[in-house]
Amino acid sequence: MRQTGKTICAVVVYSWIYKFGTTNSELDFGNKDFGDSKLNVKRMKDLIDTMPSYIRTKNNRDSNRIEYIENFLNKNKIKALPTALSSVQADKLGQTYFKYLQII
Repeated sequence: MRQTGKTICAVVVYSWIYKFGTTNSELDFGNKDFGDSKLNVKRMKDLIDTMPSYIRTKNNRDSNRIEYIENFLNKNKIKALPTALSSVQADKLGQTYFKYLQII
């Protein structure tokens, strides 16, 4: 039986983290296909847009692009990571990710 709902459940959790759970944080969405990474950012934006207006707290300075969003008020960011086409690119993406984790 195929699993369903995992991505939407994760998007719900990440939406809470992005809006309320942290400040000055960056979440990176990675996937085997860059299109799917961007789709997950879109899913999150769509979910946030369905929240009541008193929760959305949009600011004119918020960044809202297909591959990247940023909340100006709490300085949280989410970006879609590109797909690595080679092992060298995968290593570079991984190094960037692990450097980020070491800061935390």
